[in-house]
Amino acid sequence: MQFTYRIPRRLAYAATTLVMFGTSASGLAAQGAASDSRPVVAVLDYINASMRTDADYKALSKGIATVLAGRLGETDSIRIVTREKLNEIMNEQNLATSGRVDPSQAVQVGKLLNAHHIIYGTYLVQPNGDTRITASAYSVETSEMEYSTQVRGNADKLQDLIDQLGDKVAHGMKLPAAHSRQTGSTGTTGTTVVASGGETAVKSTGSLSELVILSKAIDAEDRKSMTEAIPLYKMFLAKSLPTSYVAQRSIAEAKVREHNGGTDE
Repeated sequence: MQFTYRIPRRLAYAATTLVMFGTSASGLAAQGAASDSRPVVAVLDYINASMRTDADYKALSKGIATVLAGRLGETDSIRIVTREKLNEIMNEQNLATSGRVDPSQAVQVGKLLNAHHIIYGTYLVQPNGDTRITASAYSVETSEMEYSTQVRGNADKLQDLIDQLGDKVAHGMKLPAAHSRQTGSTGTTGTTVVASGGETAVKSTGSLSELVILSKAIDAEDRKSMTEAIPLYKMFLAKSLPTSYVAQRSIAEAKVREHNGGTDE
C-alpha cells in the first residue's frame, strides 16, 4: 500500500502558529479576548529524571516540550504559547536555569503568559531505551491540577510516545483534540500512521537521536546563537524522515530559509 507524504493542513497550521504566536501572545490576549475564546496553552520545558545528565539528555527537556506543544497545536481550536514568549517570562522570573518549577510557580508563569492552562512534566530514559514521559496540567484560573498522566515505550519511537501523551492530555483536559490517527502498517522504518477523515497519511517514526539534535538546535536558539543553531537544524532535517516530527521540520526549514536569505541551501 502506498502512502503520501504531504504535510497535513492542520500540521502546517500548527507550525505557523508556533512560529508566529510568541511575539503576539500578550497583544492577542488584550485585543482579542472578546472575539477569540480559544484556550491558550503553555508547555514548560520538561525535567530530566534520567540517571544520565549529559548534554544530550539535558537538551531533551526542550525538544519534548516543543513536540508536545506541536501535537496539542495541530488543531486550530487551541492557541499555543511559543518558546520566545515563554523564555521571556521565565527569564523575568529567574526560572529559566532553575531546572525545577513547582505548581505555584507554573501557575504564576501561566498568568503572566495570559494562558488558561499550563503543562509540564518529567522524562526518564533508561539505558535499554525504555522511556517514560509524564504530564501534569494545571488550570491557571483555579490553580488546581486538571489532569495528570504518563506514557511509556521505546525511545526509538519517541515521537509516537509524545503524540500519545498529547492526545491523552487533550482528552483528559477536555481540550479540542488534534486530528485522529490510526495505525496503518509497520515496517523497518517505523509505524505508518494514517490520518482519518480523508487527511493525508503521515509516518510517525521520530526517534530519540533525531530529537536530541532538534533539542540542541532549540537550546542554541534560546541562547541567541543562530550560528550554532542553524547547522543543527540542517542536521536535524537531513537525519529525520520527511514524515517524522513534521511540524518541527516545517519550522526548522523556515528558520534555515530565513537565515539564508530565502533559500534552502
